[in-house]
Amino acid sequence: MYLPDSINLPIEVEWARLDNPTQMHGGTLSDWNGEPRLDSEAQLSFLQDGVRSSAPPWIITTIAGQPTVMRASIRYESGVQFLAITEMRVGASDLDSNFVSVSAEFEYTSEVLKYRSEDGPMRSPSTSLDLPALSAADAMVLHYPGTGLAGTIELVSTSPVALETFEAHLRAFQDLITFATRRPSARLALVAVRASGQTVQIIGRTKVLPHGPVHLDHREFTLRLAGTNTEQIVERWWRGVVDLRPILQVFVGAIYQPGYIESDLLAAAAAMEHFSNLLHPVPPRSKLTAAQLEPIKTALETVASPDREQLELITRVFRNERATVGFYGRIEALVSTLDSNLRRGTHIDIGAWLVSFVKMRNFIAHEGSPPGAFDGELGPVRDATRSLLALLIAVHLGVPQAALQMAANALGARYGSVYRGGQIYP
Repeated sequence: MYLPDSINLPIEVEWARLDNPTQMHGGTLSDWNGEPRLDSEAQLSFLQDGVRSSAPPWIITTIAGQPTVMRASIRYESGVQFLAITEMRVGASDLDSNFVSVSAEFEYTSEVLKYRSEDGPMRSPSTSLDLPALSAADAMVLHYPGTGLAGTIELVSTSPVALETFEAHLRAFQDLITFATRRPSARLALVAVRASGQTVQIIGRTKVLPHGPVHLDHREFTLRLAGTNTEQIVERWWRGVVDLRPILQVFVGAIYQPGYIESDLLAAAAAMEHFSNLLHPVPPRSKLTAAQLEPIKTALETVASPDREQLELITRVFRNERATVGFYGRIEALVSTLDSNLRRGTHIDIGAWLVSFVKMRNFIAHEGSPPGAFDGELGPVRDATRSLLALLIAVHLGVPQAALQMAANALGARYGSVYRGGQIYP
């Protein structure tokens, strides 16, 4: 859990269960492997009104002079109970979670908002963005600062809604920043505002921890959010969260939490195949041309009184059933939709990559591979696959051609320098 500078542990606190606020206990709130923990002589029970509950108990205390509600998880260390704090709501004395707006700060947001001439005309930083509805959240309005300001955004709802509703939009924004920078973007702060104007600072409920100060070159990003096409990028990303699921989730998920190369490659292959089926479907191809089929039809017409099996075969021939294009053909057709200059910018030998990619995907997904079969190839094939998929997604989002070319060149420089001299990056 990332704690703000205003909370310095350890601190002595008086606390009580939220469902029994008059029975106060003393305790110490301290750091426990980067997470807050509460040590107290008072013991909590999983029983509520005599019934065992699996829900983590909520407790109330005062931190930095403000009422604070905390979600606690009962843990034991050397037989002694303590409370692991998994969420804090500073400024709240109850669990009313309906809010009208939230402000959130994410890592690298200010860098993604930096402008490059390749992004086309520059948008006004004060212009709000309309966010389409998600499957679990109504439409909202996003305000974000301009170039050079802190990376804070504000989401505004037309009516009070639950915190989870805001979080659906916040996840979409966080994932977009992660996709743009190709680095996990952590949420640094979250402040929610109730209809009464009361502010509540939410601590916890995060997917990744901050990475600390890191210098990023915005010229290497897959995209930036400073041009007038930002509205289109944001709209298509939000709609893609629902309509392209799980393509975007798979791509950013491997950035948040990389796995084994084999699992990352298999996930990228599934995402790329799904992308092809949704956005660039390849129609089935006829097995035979009309000229090839004609003499066969003539010969079959001479068969007298065909039995059932012969009749089924003759029927299929006369219909000239079409062959479904396989995985290789679909991926080949998908990658061919990328501009040739973009493909050259990646420094990837597309032909060599496609052969290795399909072979590895089939071995991993279906057949298994002998030990050492792909030594030295898995890394470049995985990174080439993710580079091409990133560009395909960026094209779908409407990133300008000049910015796409910059991204392709950056991907080529990044991985070409690592794998240069191999089959994939010659």
